[in-house]
Amino acid sequence: MVRERIEEERLNAYRHAFHELFREWRIALPEQATTSDAAGEVTTEQGTIQYRLREDWGDEYLELYTSERGRNDRLYRIHCDGRVELIAAGLDGRARRTARGRDEAHRFDELVNDRGFHPPRP
Repeated sequence: MVRERIEEERLNAYRHAFHELFREWRIALPEQATTSDAAGEVTTEQGTIQYRLREDWGDEYLELYTSERGRNDRLYRIHCDGRVELIAAGLDGRARRTARGRDEAHRFDELVNDRGFHPPRP
């Protein structure tokens, strides 16, 4: 009984945080996103959200890679208590054209790939 309540609290924390992050997208967290070894993708008119449920040192979290049309890509982490953490953000097209921007973009792309996400193709 207590385990079920904790599970429900965790699911509600993920759902609420996801809702707050993507309020403008008018999208809900897919049910399968909170099952063990979950990985998936949601595509909307606003962009693409890739997700993975992870655990590290006892901390469970939902990691999200967003690619919003016309805006920077972002990597988020939603912790099981509902805290949202921005891990990294990509650069826009203009910033990527500089030498420093290309280096930053390369580091961001490597981070995204290392986390198991794949940037959508233009």
